[in-house]
Amino acid sequence: MFDRKENRPVGRPYVLPSDVPKERIDLMRKSFATAVHDPELIPEANKMKLDMKYRPPDALERSVAKLYETTANVIEAVKKLVCNREYPMRAGAWTNWFR
Repeated sequence: MFDRKENRPVGRPYVLPSDVPKERIDLMRKSFATAVHDPELIPEANKMKLDMKYRPPDALERSVAKLYETTANVIEAVKKLVCNREYPMRAGAWTNWFR
């Protein structure tokens, strides 16, 4: 994922199946928010050059929702730019990403 406002990668978002109970999702979100502010974890993350900026989950949810709004003509244009003979895109793989 890419943060257009900051012009940099967003990191590795965690995605859970749709049937995960809300209580578990809330616990995961709270745990991540707590971890990124942990004074013992921050220096270790800095040594490994890990991005520890907290990004609220609603921002990622909005980004994913926008991906699903991508029109077919934009997907086709991106396929032409991204796909090449050396690494051909599997049939339908890119479209499935957005649908």
